[in-house]
Amino acid sequence: LGIRLVLAGRRLRAALGAEEIAVHELPFRIGRAASGEGKDTYDDVHLAITDARPFNLSRRHFSIEEENGALLVRDCGSYHGTTLNGQILGGEGRPSSAPLMSGESELVAGRADSPFRFRILVR
Repeated sequence: LGIRLVLAGRRLRAALGAEEIAVHELPFRIGRAASGEGKDTYDDVHLAITDARPFNLSRRHFSIEEENGALLVRDCGSYHGTTLNGQILGGEGRPSSAPLMSGESELVAGRADSPFRFRILVR
């Protein structure tokens, strides 16, 4: 597919044991791993990331999708939203998705100070 998630920040790279992740299928969903509080990781999440209270990530946080031949990032109803290239996605009165263009994009999952930051590379 030519899509890679580059993990920005030592905490995220250490948690996942990788520097980047290749996306092999769409939709590709990212969310919070089960926290042991009785709520499991969703079966349709491809990349489950461990988070601690107060959570930045929702169990199904955002996805990379293809719609009508174009790539997009969609906030999946997360609590704190998703920011793509400075545009906040999700929440009342905001769009839930934005186009994902060729080249490099910056994504933050959660609050503005969230450690869950990605560079998305699209060829």
